Amino acid sequence: MLPCTERIAGRQQLAGDVESRLDSPTNFTEDIIRAGQEAWQRLRSHATWQDWKQVGKAHVAGRGTAMREAHVNEPSGHRYKEAFGSWQKQCGFEALDKGDRARLFEVMDHLAEIEAWLATLAATERMRLNHPTTVLRKWKKSTAVPDPSVIKKPSPYAQLQDAHQQLIEDHHRLEREIDLGGGDLWSAQDAAKDIQAVMQTKLSADKAFKVGRELYLDGMKALSKPKRLDEVEKLIRQLGLTISDFNNEETATLKTSSNKQGGASS
Repeated sequence: MLPCTERIAGRQQLAGDVESRLDSPTNFTEDIIRAGQEAWQRLRSHATWQDWKQVGKAHVAGRGTAMREAHVNEPSGHRYKEAFGSWQKQCGFEALDKGDRARLFEVMDHLAEIEAWLATLAATERMRLNHPTTVLRKWKKSTAVPDPSVIKKPSPYAQLQDAHQQLIEDHHRLEREIDLGGGDLWSAQDAAKDIQAVMQTKLSADKAFKVGRELYLDGMKALSKPKRLDEVEKLIRQLGLTISDFNNEETATLKTSSNKQGGASS
């Protein structure tokens, strides 16, 4: 027989039913359960940490009794669940939420550690912690040591912050590269026009012309003579000139030189 007073036949209201089950405890286990039953009744109107501990102690006692009834060493298995469910109904704890009960058992398994942690808190904060779910969650959060091998996935907000910071750093890096004259602002894959546009942001018109001419001449040296002539003709056309313009310019230059020589001889 599980150590709880039997329900009184014909009682229909829970309060009266529980009162009947509080009569004449016969041993220490029943004293613990009786205190837990009384605390459970108080918790229906006002939650306190002390009453939850009393309910927890009663459930620990009930768990042990159910394990003995089921002849098991662990609180699991069909026979244990059946015995513990019967104990709950006999003692009036069947209304306790399954999740709250599981967390209450976890609290009781670590009660000494949790009580030591609670003692470090301010009185006002301790008064707010009056439910096993809240106590267990805050205790775990405050005392758990992070596993260095576990990589914590950043929250969406943290990811947004990281992206924003990366944009700021990239902006500052580009500003520094521009101040230094280009840096990595272009690569071999960029178009020639884009590279030229970046270079001109840091060079004067005269310096840009000289740099461009040196690059042009170095490139021409690597070509064969026919290709050089082709490139020259392309350049002449791009400048809006023709070969005849050069011929006319050469003729005018020769005439000017000849006139100067004739004037000097006379």
